[in-house]
Amino acid sequence: MSNDKNENDIVVLVDEDDNEVQCEWLDSIEYEGSNYAVVLPVDSEDGTVMIMEMVPDEDSDEEEAWLFNGIEDEAVLEAVFELFKGNNSDEFDFE
Repeated sequence: MSNDKNENDIVVLVDEDDNEVQCEWLDSIEYEGSNYAVVLPVDSEDGTVMIMEMVPDEDSDEEEAWLFNGIEDEAVLEAVFELFKGNNSDEFDFE
């Protein structure tokens, strides 16, 4: 995949070890009633995206705060990635 990074699309995620990971926000996908984020780590050398489930953060004072959970269901990952590719075929080169 190739795409020019827009500074406004950079988000910082925190992993389970409290390490910050800068990512480019590529898309939000709704699938079977859940929301998913498709992001690309800024330091990714191979262009592999991460797909995470977006869950509202009920403990936050912000109006739209989200928690991001990993996905273990391969079928869900594949379905969300296929939707992402369909939505973004004009912006990215998929191999």
